[in-house]
Amino acid sequence: MLKLARNRANRFFKNRSEGEKVANLAKPITKAVKRKLKYDLKDYCEMRGLSLSSLYKGYVSQKARKVLEKDGIKVA
Repeated sequence: MLKLARNRANRFFKNRSEGEKVANLAKPITKAVKRKLKYDLKDYCEMRGLSLSSLYKGYVSQKARKVLEKDGIKVA
């Protein structure tokens, strides 16, 4: 039973289309935001309605990706 639940969870996270998890992505995003827009990542996320903690953890949602790319910041 536990193995079946684990397989379902793995499949869900593997096929998720909301965004993607990329390890250690916070530092490059932080530097890019600071360089391009002259804001701290915390202030930028607050202004644009993004989740700061998820960016620090390396998760970039589709919404965050669109907002960052609209502001000229490349996201993997």
